[in-house]
Parts: sequence; C-alpha cells; structure tokens
Amino acid sequence: MLKLMHTGDLHLGREYQKQKVEAPAVAQRYQEARREALENVVRLAEQEQCDVLVVAGDVFDSHSVPVSLVRDTADLLAGCVCPVVVLPGNHDYCEGPEDKLWKSFREYAGENTMLLTEPKPVTVGNMVFYPCPCTERYAEGNALAWVKELVHRTSDQVHIGLAHGALEGLSFDREKRYYYMTRQELEATGMDLWLLGHTHVPYPDAAEITEQRIFNAGTPQQTDVADNAEGTAFVIEVDDDKHVKARRLHTGVLSFVRRSEVLRHGDSLAEALERAGEGLAKDVTTLRLILSGVALAEEYQDRRTLYDRAADGYLKLEIVDDDLRQEITEEMIDRETLDGSLENRLLKRYLERPELLDLAYDLVRQCREEA
Repeated sequence: MLKLMHTGDLHLGREYQKQKVEAPAVAQRYQEARREALENVVRLAEQEQCDVLVVAGDVFDSHSVPVSLVRDTADLLAGCVCPVVVLPGNHDYCEGPEDKLWKSFREYAGENTMLLTEPKPVTVGNMVFYPCPCTERYAEGNALAWVKELVHRTSDQVHIGLAHGALEGLSFDREKRYYYMTRQELEATGMDLWLLGHTHVPYPDAAEITEQRIFNAGTPQQTDVADNAEGTAFVIEVDDDKHVKARRLHTGVLSFVRRSEVLRHGDSLAEALERAGEGLAKDVTTLRLILSGVALAEEYQDRRTLYDRAADGYLKLEIVDDDLRQEITEEMIDRETLDGSLENRLLKRYLERPELLDLAYDLVRQCREEA
C-alpha cells in the first residue's frame, strides 16, 4: 500500500497590505499563518507515515518573493521524513532551467525534494509521476498533451498525473485562461490518480473518500473569506489492487468565516453582533458579517460604535451593512414629510404595523423620485 500527502496553493509571500487592504499586524499574521500551515502539512506527513508529500503548484505567490523565504521554505521541506515532490503552478511558473526563483530553490532544496519542472516521467519508489508544470501565468490550453500521448505503462507501478489549473465544474474560469481541464480528458489518460492544484477549495468535498481518482488539494491555509473553506490537505492511500481511499485533514491556522444576520423589527443590532460570534475562536478568526433588515433607530445611528466594540477580540471583523436600514419612526416621518399632508398621514397610519409602514415608505419615496 502507498500513502501520499497531497497539498498545494500555499502562496507563501502573498502580500496582504496592498493599497492598505489590511492593517500591518493583520497582514503579517496572514503571512505567518501560511508558513505555519506548511509546517502542519510536513508534521502530518510524518504522523501519517506517508511515502511522499506532493505539492501541486503555487508554493510561492510570485517570482518576486525574497530569497530568504525561498531558503526557509526549502529548509522546511527538507525536514520532511518522506520524499517531497514540488510542481510549479501558475503563480510560481517555471520559465526554464535559468528561472531565478526555482534556480534559487534548487540551491537550498534537500536531496529528498524533487522539483518537477519538465514534462517527463519521474519515478519515486513504486510511483511514477507525470508532471504538467506551468510555464506562464496564463494559458488558454492546459499542459496535459504529453501525458495523453503516452500509451505503454507498467501495471505493477502506480501512475500519478500531477497538474495545476482550473478543473471544469470546480474552478471559475469563464475565459479558460488558467490551464483549463475537464474530468473527461483527465480520465482518458488512464492515470491511477490525478493530483491537482489551483482552486482553493478541496475536491472532492468530503471528509472521507473512496474510489476517487481526481483530487484537487485546496489550500492548507485559506487566503480570504471568499474561499469559504477550511485549510486542509488530503492523505491518499492506494492499495495493491489500486483501490483508492482518502481522508481530508485539517491544516489551517486561521479561520475565515462568512455569516449573515437578518434583523426583524424590534431586534437588537448589538445582540445580533454578539450572536454572530458564537462558537468562533475570535483571536484566529476573520469574520465577514453581512447585516440586513431593520435596525432600531438609536442603534442604527450608533452602529459604527457598536461595530468597533464588536470587533474587539477578532483578528479581523468586516461588516457589510448595505442592506441594513433604520426603522421608520414618527420623528423621521415628520422630518421628511409636511405635517398634515397626505404622505404624512398615510405613513403615521401604519406606525403600529411596521411591515406595512416599510412598504408605504418605499412607495412614497418611489413616487417622489418619479415625480
């Protein structure tokens, strides 16, 4: 039986503070977490007694990462107890033998680390890897052509395709610019396994998997809230009859969470903010909270203070309240309409029926805009 640890899309060196998107301390923590996640992957590879650790592209976020980061990463991988196979992805693509990033990586890599920059079979124990490395950031076609042409393979070895790119149905790639692949063409190659990288969510999306031959690693540490997935890696077992089973392991250090709260009439905004954080380890959590509905007038006016107070303890709290509005009060009606007018009387008539008041208020506002 063979056992593999499958990861990818570490994006080490990713800059989070561009255009002041993140506070310096938060940006630094995001960067540190990605390295810590790789440490977790290496530790789990030893704990699971894996035969190989496979990194399916985008170890680095770009070619301009510091040499010190390249050296540190190579040293970390060199400490893995099993062989490590590294494939260049579309962020850290390899332009050739003299590519500065990968030339530097090779200088620091241990003997156990294999960088697969050429489309040719590489044997590791009883496994044969068929790497499809990225050679540029964008590509309208994929890099599978050379694998498709291979016909003869020994049946006593495990044949593993390794690629980085958008998988049909999993990745958003409308223009097919990210090494787009379909399941049909992957299956047609006859590989015992395909290990993919690129999309930051794991595929298949299950904790335990059997008889699956196409895996997308996801990322060991989420990049942002949009991923809507935990930092994970796969440990994959292939038995002597080439039956496959896999488990998804947690590797992430930080959590990125998206939640929603809808306020009904009379609901407290402060309580909604508190409720949104239930069950979260705030010091390691980035929460995007989407608020909608109707807030009490006093709380709505003071909502920025409430947001600041709620953010205490979180690594980061991001509030989206575009669809949150203030309850309609009698004072608001008198401020916006002429006392005794038809509009004024109509709106006040529904003060005790807030759902109807909202509809009447919207109708009055719409009529004004169209007048």
